[in-house]
Amino acid sequence: MNTTQDSGTPSPARPNQSLGWFPYVVSILSFIPLLGVPIGLVCVVFGVIKRKSNGLVVSGIGLAGIVLSVVLYGNLALQLKHPTGDYAQLQTELLADRVLLDMVKAVEFYKLENSHYPNQLEELGDDVKAQISLQGMSSGLGEIFYELTPEGDTYYLLVTGPDGKPFTNDDIHPNISSQEMQKIGYRSKI
Repeated sequence: MNTTQDSGTPSPARPNQSLGWFPYVVSILSFIPLLGVPIGLVCVVFGVIKRKSNGLVVSGIGLAGIVLSVVLYGNLALQLKHPTGDYAQLQTELLADRVLLDMVKAVEFYKLENSHYPNQLEELGDDVKAQISLQGMSSGLGEIFYELTPEGDTYYLLVTGPDGKPFTNDDIHPNISSQEMQKIGYRSKI
């Protein structure tokens, strides 16, 4: 290709040279969450440098990929910080179940040490008092409910559901099988 005109002077550069397909493919890679942010930044810088030859298109695609990553990860962080809906309900129920199992163990250990079950959960000590407060849990669950039967040989332990009343269908009970219940004092009315 001849780069000089008939007079021997170099020909002016074409103002609208094509970038080819490679920068566009790289800019599309910026839509990969998280990994796309550095790729998108490279595309934005490249596009600004090559703006006379459709570089702004590459820059715009890279910027859109960055925005997508920020929106996706921002939303994910917000959901983890302030859970709502089914995820929050499941998270709360799992936490309540774990706390209840720990409380059953503490009540049974109390009986081993004292030959009787506690009249109130507060008798179990400071570690258990900290677990009793489930007020900060989301999804509207109530409080831990503990009741010693009049005979004193069995007890009920649960987290009240959104209605705040014990022994209803929305309560959360410790995950204890009927065979295990026969060995300990925990009982369930439902």
